[in-house]
Amino acid sequence: VLAIESGGRAFGSGGRMIIRFEIHVFYNLWGKTNQQLFDRYFRVDPATPWRGESHQWRLDEQSEWKAVHSGQQGEWEAFGFARVKCSDSGAKLAISMGAPQIMGFNHARIGYGDVDAMYDAFENSERAQILGFFDFVRTDPRLLDAARSEDLLTFATYYNGITIAETYAKLMRDSLAEIRAI
Repeated sequence: VLAIESGGRAFGSGGRMIIRFEIHVFYNLWGKTNQQLFDRYFRVDPATPWRGESHQWRLDEQSEWKAVHSGQQGEWEAFGFARVKCSDSGAKLAISMGAPQIMGFNHARIGYGDVDAMYDAFENSERAQILGFFDFVRTDPRLLDAARSEDLLTFATYYNGITIAETYAKLMRDSLAEIRAI
């Protein structure tokens, strides 16, 4: 899972934690109650909000829309803008963090009192990210059973969602075969 989620990396080349800023999650957690401000700076296709290609942002109403998912620099720019212009905690709740790509809204599930504590721990420690992954899996019997039985499709369904489960299951199967070959 760690090899697939972030290419096996906890931190990018600049030393910052690997993130993915999920605009549709940001909308659900913050944008719905701040619709005008959200619409001014962010957009996502409501028909397929989980599809990253529709996640866009801009600095102001005169700027062109930019893709959020254009690499780590794009992720960090959009995330940083959302933190400052809109909501620091809302933006943190809407990112997946580090090697395991655990969403900020799962902070309590993996033992953090708030999203800031999770963010700080993951931003500063690969160990915290790995332990967070194990806590995430052990708190869901479906994930734990799927991991133990190597039912990668079920695991991917509950870890990543049904829309991309087949893709992730194949990637995990391929990675597992590589590991076993070593």
